[in-house]
Amino acid sequence: MDPKQFEELKENLWDFMKTEIYPNELRHIKEVKDIRSNGPSHWKQPQIMFELREKAKARGLWNLFLPVDSAQLAGRKGGGLTNLQYADCCEIMGTANHAEFA
Repeated sequence: MDPKQFEELKENLWDFMKTEIYPNELRHIKEVKDIRSNGPSHWKQPQIMFELREKAKARGLWNLFLPVDSAQLAGRKGGGLTNLQYADCCEIMGTANHAEFA
């Protein structure tokens, strides 16, 4: 991805973190706690994760780890990032406990 596109992607990712991920951290913790209280055989993804995934997809923030060529082979859309660019995105996503799953 060219540098200008990548800067726009990072701005989009930071905005997603600020508007969607950080405000839902407590909800995520509560939903995980509620699920765990039913015992390990009842594990499922918290509802907030399904909601955040759809929002991430709509903003083009889904499957960032997939290079374009691998994504095409899998019939999916990938991020088209270099390893270094993806590392920058991981640093941003690593600022919240549940961001990597959204």
